Parts: sequence; structure tokens; C-alpha cells
Amino acid sequence: QAPSNAPSMEPSFEPTDSPSNIPTNFPSVDPSQSPTRQTTATSLTTADPTSAVPSTAPTTASPTTASSTTGSSSTHAPSSQSTVSPTTASHTTELATTASSTQPSDAEDVSVAMQHSLDRINAVYESTLTAFVSFCVLFGLSAGIDGFYVRRNDYLRVAYILSFALQAMDMVSDCFFVAQVSVYYRSDADTAHSFLFYASIGFVVVPVLATLGQLLRQIQQKWTANQAVSNWLAQYASPLFLLSILCGGAFSSVRLMNSHCFQWRSLQMGLTWRELKQFNTKRLWTVVLLENAPQLAIQCYFLWMTQSLSAIPVSSIVFSSVSMLVTVLGLVTERDIYGNETTTMMTVRVTGSNVATKDTRARCCSLKRMLERELAALLEIHRKSIEVTQPELIKDGLLLRLYVYETVKTERSHTTNRWQMFKNSVDNGDLVEILGRSWQLTEAPVVSDPQCRALPHSLTSTEIELANQLEQDTQRQPSVNVVTQNN
Repeated sequence: QAPSNAPSMEPSFEPTDSPSNIPTNFPSVDPSQSPTRQTTATSLTTADPTSAVPSTAPTTASPTTASSTTGSSSTHAPSSQSTVSPTTASHTTELATTASSTQPSDAEDVSVAMQHSLDRINAVYESTLTAFVSFCVLFGLSAGIDGFYVRRNDYLRVAYILSFALQAMDMVSDCFFVAQVSVYYRSDADTAHSFLFYASIGFVVVPVLATLGQLLRQIQQKWTANQAVSNWLAQYASPLFLLSILCGGAFSSVRLMNSHCFQWRSLQMGLTWRELKQFNTKRLWTVVLLENAPQLAIQCYFLWMTQSLSAIPVSSIVFSSVSMLVTVLGLVTERDIYGNETTTMMTVRVTGSNVATKDTRARCCSLKRMLERELAALLEIHRKSIEVTQPELIKDGLLLRLYVYETVKTERSHTTNRWQMFKNSVDNGDLVEILGRSWQLTEAPVVSDPQCRALPHSLTSTEIELANQLEQDTQRQPSVNVVTQNN
């Protein structure tokens, strides 16, 4: 018996022998195993809708016949709009269609994750930079108040704190720039991002290693000849190298170690002002050519490629530009000045009960401005051409070391005359009066054993010849061991 083309109005009480070939208007989820006892054509809306997922595409199958109870005639053409009621389409097709219409694309996920990482890096950078700047400002102000108002310290160099802060902030911005580039590299490892990532890392690591090599060479060839510096390095060499790595270079860390802040021994390396300037002239090859110039080019290319202005690359460009400008302008003048100088070192022993106490020694080791002015007047030389380093502690007193800087064009007789004037000041007691006024001593100290030695540091043959002649003149004149004391 052929199946009917229209739904029956009365329920059947006996199961059919074979399934119908025409789909019903209201499909069931599972085929029934027993005959139903209620009518199936009661309403277009079922009380228990099927769990099938509605399709989102128009149907293309042959039209179905509507129930006569709905009052509408049978449709004879497929619908052109997506159906919203359940259909008997395949369950697998329905799930795939729903997943594609409700889930975001992978590209959107990557973009959101990348922006979240960039925002987090920017937030950490701003917090870190703010905390570091606040610490440097607080440290500098505290050191200035201590050195200028609480415990007078003429050896204090606040400018070295600023130099260290600028170099350290440049290093911090470069490190965060590498972190920002790494986000783009992980999201899209193409040729441009790969170049930026590895180049930004290389031009941070290589300059640091180069400055460490320059520092090690300077220590071995120059600074170990100074006994005071050598003693300091024996105790604080490891912190010096560690600080050089953290701040991104040895030049700023060496300056900080010679700042004499808070009269801490760790910040009293003992280098002269000229020695620091001479070491600073080596910044051209490492700081400018290996770090600032390449980093500046990479950061500008990154801004051009991303077409966006963010705090990290912009601040890195500012710090790199300032560091490069200051270094180049300083080297233009420093190389001409310090490449044509001779250095003469004069020493004298200052002893006595008045300078043997701890408080007096501490005061003598922190006062030098008046002493330098009066010694410059005594030797008839400009104030900036003389430098008194921090006295060294010896038995029952101090060892005073004085450096006189003159150009190579200065006649040898003038340099010899200054040594003779210094020696005469020991003989006639002028140096004792100068030390008493400058160090605020209540009693006259005992001054003895004046010495003079030329220090050849230039590579020019003229200066080396001049230094050798000065050394010979000093050896021919016996050193004076005079004890002079005012009554």
C-alpha cells in the first residue's frame, strides 16, 4: 500500500509495516518504537521542540504540504529566506554552520592578544621609569643636602649622578623596546620583524660587552699604577663591573663610583678629574657608533613600519639622541685639550697629633676648594689647571697628592720652577699656613717629604720627551725632608 500524501487527522493505533517516504511537517528527534495515541497535526507550534539546530540557509528540497488545520494551502516552491524553525538537515552540517557564525576568527584573537601584551609592556615601562627617576632625584637631593649643608664635602660631584641616571634610563628604554619588538616578532615572524628583533638585541648586548673590555683594559694598563685606585679595585671591582652591566656601560658607572656621595668608601674610587675625562673620550666607538646610532636608526624604522607613536620607542629615540649629542660635543673639545697636556704629580706628608684624630682626618678628606685656590696662587697657575685628590690615610697623618696640568707648549723651565716653588713653600712654612686655613686646623701640622714626578700619558713623542727630562731633573735634585711648624 502506497503512503498517503497528506497527514492523517486521526491517530493510528497500529504501527505501519514500512516507513513513509514523505517527511512529516513536525519531525521527531528519535523514531518512535510504539504507536502514538494522540494526534500529530494539532498545531504548527509544538510543546516540545526538537533539539536540532535551526538552519541558516534557504531550503532547496521539494515543498512540503502544510496541515489542513493551519488554514493555509500547500506550498509549491522553495522558500528564498533562511528558515528559523527546526529542519531535518544533517546534524553535522548544522553544528559546523553554527560554529562558523558565532566564534571569532583567529586573526582577531591574535590582534587582541598582541594589543594586550603591548599595553602591559607600556604600563610596566611607565611604572619602572617613574620609580627610577624618583629614586635618582631623591638620591641626588639627599647627597646634595648632605654634601653642601650637613657634612661639607668639596669632592661631591652631583653631575655624575645625573650622567649615570641618563645612561641607565637609556638602557631601560632600550630593553623595553626589545620587549615591544618581540611582541610583533611572535605575532608575525616575517623578515622585517626578525631583523628588528635580533638587531635591537645585538645593539644592546654588544656595546655593553665592548665597554666592559675597555674598562678592563684601562684598569690593567693605567689605573693599577695608582696605589689608591688599586686598593679600591681590590675591594669593589665586582660591584663596578656589575653596575656597568646594569646601567648599560662602564663610563657612567665609573663616574658614579667617583661621585663621593655621602662620603661612602664604595663611591670614592680615587680617579682624578683628568683621568675620568681621558677614559670618557673612548665613548665614541662603543656608545655612539655601536649603540646610539644603530639604535636610533632601528627605532625610527620601527615607528615608520608600525605607523604608531608609543611611549617606549619615542623615549628611546630621545635618550639616544641626547646621549649621542652630548658625547660628540664633549669629544670635540676634550680630545684637543687632553691630547696636548702634561701632568706633574707632587706629594707631601702631613702628620702630627692635630691630624691624627678621626674627626680631623674626616674633615681634611672632605675640604679642598680653598686649598686648590691657594695652591694655584702659590704656583702661579690657573685654578682649573690644578687638582687636589682626596688625601690618603697614613700613619699619624695624611698623604697629600697634587696634580698640575699644563700644555705641551709650556716650557720645561716653567714646570721645573713650579716644582721649586712647591718645595720652597715647604721650607719656608707657606704650605703649613695654607693647610691650616684650608683644613680649619687648630694647630700647625708637620709637613715633610715633598716629592715630584712627571706622568707621561700622551702618545706624542714631544710630551714623552718632556716627561723624561722632568723625571731626570727631579732625580738629580734630592728630595727634601723638612719639618716646618709655626710657633
